[in-house]
Amino acid sequence: MSELRDVRSMGEQRRVPLRDLLLDPHNPRLPADMQGESQEELAVHLELGFDA
Repeated sequence: MSELRDVRSMGEQRRVPLRDLLLDPHNPRLPADMQGESQEELAVHLELGFDA
């Protein structure tokens, strides 16, 4: 599987390395106590199954 994924933003298609994608620490769907947390804390909370 390719390490690059298509990303659509503002009508412009770009290819971004998967390693450059981040979790959104201000996603309104996160519980209030998780807002603004680090990538590691978000990953643990979301149980993504990788060492954060």
